[in-house]
Amino acid sequence: MGFKEKMKFQTRLLKPSKKKKVMIVGMCPGRQRKRVKKVIVFHGNKTGDFVEEILKDQENIFLTNIFNEYVDKIDDLIIQNGLFKLERDIENHKPEVIICLGRFAQKYVDKMNIVNIRIHFILHPSYIIRFGKDKNIYKESILKIIKETQNEN
Repeated sequence: MGFKEKMKFQTRLLKPSKKKKVMIVGMCPGRQRKRVKKVIVFHGNKTGDFVEEILKDQENIFLTNIFNEYVDKIDDLIIQNGLFKLERDIENHKPEVIICLGRFAQKYVDKMNIVNIRIHFILHPSYIIRFGKDKNIYKESILKIIKETQNEN
């Protein structure tokens, strides 16, 4: 697969609207993404199912990843392209809130100069699944952020 194919946007908009108040950012699609041909951020694994279950009734949510493909090794060029893509996503969708899923998403979003957007950092959903943490508390945390954002206007 060539560089251009790897850099295609892997984003999914849930319930289209003109303005996406909340942007949820992950690091990259899971390993299973290589076998799945749909252009969905989280698909074909427990993490994706869990995130989609949490967000199924939500509006004005934009899901994206910093990197478009599963990344084994991250070099400077991949980081630059990923941050450039994320910057364009932010400019295009103008979210009021960004929710970073996990420490890697947090690490790269921290490198950006983001102003006038609230940023929340939460555990990666795979941690909740893998270590048997309470899914309901995690779900309520995400939904609380979304609800607070939607109630502000």
